[in-house]
Amino acid sequence: MAVFCPLSTQPVFFQGAAQLGAEITVFDAGTLTPRTAYRDGLLNSPFAQPILTDANGCVPEIWLAGNAYKLRIVTASGVQIREVDNLPGDAAPDAAGATNGAGASAGGSGGLVTGDLQWNYGTAVIAGRVRANGNTIGNSVSGASELASPICQNLFQWLWNADPTLAVSGARGATALADWNANKTIALPDFRGRAAFGIDGMGAPASGRLAAGSFATGSPGALGSTGGTGAETLASTQIPSHVHTGTTQANGAFSLSGTTAQAGAFSPTATSDTQGAHSHGGASGFAGGHAHGASADTQGSHNHSGSVTDVQGNHAHSYDVPNSFNAPAQGTVGGYWNGGPGSSATSVAGAHSHNLSLATDGAHSHNISVAAVADHQHGIATDGAHAHNVAVSPIPAHAHSFVTDAGGVHTHSFTSDATGGGGAHNNLPPFLLVTFYLVL
Repeated sequence: MAVFCPLSTQPVFFQGAAQLGAEITVFDAGTLTPRTAYRDGLLNSPFAQPILTDANGCVPEIWLAGNAYKLRIVTASGVQIREVDNLPGDAAPDAAGATNGAGASAGGSGGLVTGDLQWNYGTAVIAGRVRANGNTIGNSVSGASELASPICQNLFQWLWNADPTLAVSGARGATALADWNANKTIALPDFRGRAAFGIDGMGAPASGRLAAGSFATGSPGALGSTGGTGAETLASTQIPSHVHTGTTQANGAFSLSGTTAQAGAFSPTATSDTQGAHSHGGASGFAGGHAHGASADTQGSHNHSGSVTDVQGNHAHSYDVPNSFNAPAQGTVGGYWNGGPGSSATSVAGAHSHNLSLATDGAHSHNISVAAVADHQHGIATDGAHAHNVAVSPIPAHAHSFVTDAGGVHTHSFTSDATGGGGAHNNLPPFLLVTFYLVL
């Protein structure tokens, strides 16, 4: 059964003037929960709200079903003209005698009240609801980004009082109504990319389940607090203490070669230990009888200084007179020649001597014979206390090459170095995205 709204067909005046295009919104009684209104008694043609007055400024025919309801009328500029509450519906009173019933189902509202949070598998704007997206609501001249309409008033005041952390444009005034009338806006809760958690407590002792949670704003027991992360980077203190162990693959036998570091040039010197007086026992071996043959060195041509006197007795020398000689001859040698030119004669000389020089010897050598030596041996004398100096030749700068002994087949145990980039890991459970709405 449908009921006819008693304000239907009535003119709407404000400050003495009929209001063409005034806005009429229908709610459940005592709430700002939108209520479906119809153009006909058969409830076949619902109105899109707000409902507008006609060209004469009159309210059109309005039909409703269900519990009691409320009408609010505002000018086209958003100024409230009138609000009529608890208009009777077609439902009988409940056991408590209520017909405006907050909790009753009316016009498909499902008994929802202002501030209820619903989710819907869609993204569209829904009448009587606003999306919980962090945008703003306010009256029709507030410039709110989600909805600027008089039907936002109840939710505006509800949020203003329920959550003091929600931002109000131009700062909060004395009351929610004062801010509404001052054309301010209030921010809606922001459920974009968020899940809803229950406040820790809710009238019961705190559970402590959120005590270890990370909070961006607020605390576990405060409405509207935010926290959690979509990705989490673990600190070293959050990772269980552990080491990595293992064994390398077997390595075949091998050896290593190389060269030592180069040593600079140096020359070591040393002296042997001093030896006391001592003898070295023994004797040389016997040598049999033998002779030593030898020749003097060859001497080159030479002479020996000095002379030999050759004594000559009386003797004569024969001679020939030269043919050219014309002088008178004398009878003795040393005078005139005896005889004429071309003649021969013999002269007698007295005893005399001649000095003779020694002729030069040719190159020659002299043989020397050495007497045979009988079989004999030599004793070794005792040395006195002495030491021997030891000289070592200088050693140039050098290095030594080497090859290690071959290592058999073996493995190496190890502990790995630290690894990992410290990046964030996804901290989200499996999810499905929907749209959250707040009931006006």
